[in-house]
Amino acid sequence: MKISNSVHNRADVFLPAIFCCILWGSITPVLKLSYSLFHLSTGDIPALTVFAGVRYILCGLIGIGFGTVKNKSLPRPKASSWGMILKLALVQTFLQQLAFYVSMAHISGINGSILGCLNNFFSIFIASLVFHQEHLTFRKLLGCGLGFLGVITINLNKGSLSSQITWAGEGAMLAACIFCGASYAMIKEYTSREDSLVLTAYQFLLGGGMLALTGLLLGGTMPVSDLNGYLLFGYMAVMPITAFTIWGILLKSCSVSRLSVFGFINPITGVILSALLLNEAGSISLIQCLAALTLVSLGIYTVNFEQRWKADFD
Repeated sequence: MKISNSVHNRADVFLPAIFCCILWGSITPVLKLSYSLFHLSTGDIPALTVFAGVRYILCGLIGIGFGTVKNKSLPRPKASSWGMILKLALVQTFLQQLAFYVSMAHISGINGSILGCLNNFFSIFIASLVFHQEHLTFRKLLGCGLGFLGVITINLNKGSLSSQITWAGEGAMLAACIFCGASYAMIKEYTSREDSLVLTAYQFLLGGGMLALTGLLLGGTMPVSDLNGYLLFGYMAVMPITAFTIWGILLKSCSVSRLSVFGFINPITGVILSALLLNEAGSISLIQCLAALTLVSLGIYTVNFEQRWKADFD
């Protein structure tokens, strides 16, 4: 995939970015369905960790298999890439997912939806202040603020943010957001030195192994299901390798902030798909959806378009 610097070819960036965010947004309703099909309890952290680990191991194997078919040879990381793969596996897959699953056992749905979007802010701060990949500007913060407001808008009728803040709940979710934000900056730096598919596949394989081993040591086991459950599990394995490979390619030519603002599409997609797939249509209104999508679109426009419509993808 080539990223053009022409204003007329912004769709080369926007459409793949939106596609990735729709895939990520689908994971919440899909996970809810999988919990039912695999008879999983959200409070069973060991079993959920094994479940997540096996998922990412399979995801990594699918990526390696796809690379083998594409290149007609087994894709191998460069010798200098193993350190990057290990760091990314630790931060993006192991620590982020572990914090996320711990959080989801101690946090309400609305708190998770709203706080989970903070990874978009953290990714910009980390890329700007830690990795020095871009400049932190008011326009970028304003765009993210509009996106964040859109997420709050679509969650207005689901309750309010709880006044009881816990380390295991909100604290773990904030940790997951920080790990996610850091991983975006790491991917941008690492994909300039290693193929995106190779980097993503091997870090998923390694990080998934860490998760599965941790879950097994905690006493968890891999749950079983019927054919429908395994088909859904297959989608959950294909989705991350597809989305993160495309995202890594985009980050080669785009700044973290220009892509991070698209992340506010994720929870809105999740709410809409939950209404369609989980029979929760009565939980949101058409006006709410339109208002939320408008705010997110304004946020994307604010971050990605300058006054003179100058294409300045980094």
